[in-house]
Amino acid sequence: MLAGAYDELADAVREQPVVHGDETGWRWPGLRRWAWLASTEQIAVYHLTDSRAARVAKDLLGEDFPGVLVSDRYGGYAWIDPGSVPGMFLNGYTTIADMRQHHLFRAPSTSHGGS
Repeated sequence: MLAGAYDELADAVREQPVVHGDETGWRWPGLRRWAWLASTEQIAVYHLTDSRAARVAKDLLGEDFPGVLVSDRYGGYAWIDPGSVPGMFLNGYTTIADMRQHHLFRAPSTSHGGS
């Protein structure tokens, strides 16, 4: 029952125009494990595994991921072409101007709703 719901959410994430991806490691008990995340504004899909290899990212995002990946530029995502807008990496070093150019950023409203 839960496997079907997980698969539906994972498929939905793969179809989104912008996905945030991350992975983090921990030891359980004494063994190295990894929690991978693919998330959007409305969906978060976690995958727990013993690997940090690129094949996990490919399984999670889909081999032909068409969207923009927001990530920390970990090498496991290198199979996504960083030179194209679909698959472009964003991180703390990306400028607001770059994000505006690719329609990934909207300036917040400066009106305060009163006088």
